[in-house]
Order: sequence, then C-alpha cells, then structure tokens
Amino acid sequence: MSDHFRSYKSRIKRDYYNTYPTDEERLSHRPEEVSLSDWKILLNYWGDEKVQEIAKKNSEARQKITETHTTGSTSFAQVAHMLRLEKLAKLEKEKQEKLGKMPVNDDGEGEGNGEEDPIKVSDADIYLATRKRDEKREYKLPEQVLKMVNDKIVDVKKTLETEDTSEDSEKSANSEKSANSEKSAEVSYEDDNDVNTD
Repeated sequence: MSDHFRSYKSRIKRDYYNTYPTDEERLSHRPEEVSLSDWKILLNYWGDEKVQEIAKKNSEARQKITETHTTGSTSFAQVAHMLRLEKLAKLEKEKQEKLGKMPVNDDGEGEGNGEEDPIKVSDADIYLATRKRDEKREYKLPEQVLKMVNDKIVDVKKTLETEDTSEDSEKSANSEKSANSEKSAEVSYEDDNDVNTD
C-alpha cells in the first residue's frame, strides 16, 4: 500500500507540480482528487528549499544506480532457495551415481556423511538470477546502461564457467591423489605383513 501511495505522490508531483513554473498556475491546475487545502500544503512542502535540496540529491543518487534487480518483491533468500532446488533437480536428472555417495533428503539437504554438499548456490548465481532482463520488456534505463549491465552479466557468466572448470580439474586431481595414497597405504600394509618373524 505504501509503495502505491509513494508512486501516486511521485506522479502528482511530476504531472501537477513540476509541469508548471509558478504556484498560481499549480493552484489553477490542481488534481481533482486532491482538496484545495491539501494541495496548498503540498505546494508549501515541495517549495521548501530544504525539501528541494533533498529531492535534488535523491534524484542525482537515483540516476547513478545502474544495476537494479529484477525480482520484484521476491527476496534474495527465496531466489537462492529456488536456485538450489533447480540445481538439485538437475543433479537428480543426471546420472544417479553422481549422487551415489551423497544421499539427499526431501529438503534438498545432503545428509551428513562427511562429504561436502554438492549443491551450492554462489553469490554470482544469485547475481545472475536477479539481474536477468526480459528481452520482450522495455526498461526505463538508458541503452548504454543496459549494455553495461548485460556486459557485466556476460563477464560473471564467463568467470563462473572458468571457476567450474578449474574446480572440476581440482576435484579429479584430488581424487587421483586420494586413490594413489590409498594404494600406497595398501602396499605399505602388505610390506609390514611380509616381514619374516623367525
């Protein structure tokens, strides 16, 4: 409700206050739904120098914001949860053996067997999900700002792909090391058992 009222006030100021240069013109063109006494109060308020300074400062700050999220009232925590569930569904569709050692309960949580949870949602994943732009929709941002945001999204995607590739190679190197250390431990154990105890 407060968001609607804020939008309403903004529209009233834009259409009936900023459009006319003097208070006399503003009084003669007041919105029908606003009483004369309320309109005079608003004119005095918006005409105050301190209020105009604050409005100018806020307007300049708003112009500097280039990356707005596109999730509406959905919280980032909800976005992270949805991404996690999507990743879980993707993992389940892939070969079952990828999750073989990692049983998953109904909440998508890995059950504690000492293994690391394979379903992680990074800040970069959340960033990408909350900055998606609908190509069919027209945005109020200038074209150059939209291009800058889209370029940043592409950079983040490339970084994620690079990190995923390096993590995969690191995991395979670690599993090779672990397999080699298990083999050497077996050999060492066998050597200890071969010792002649005459």
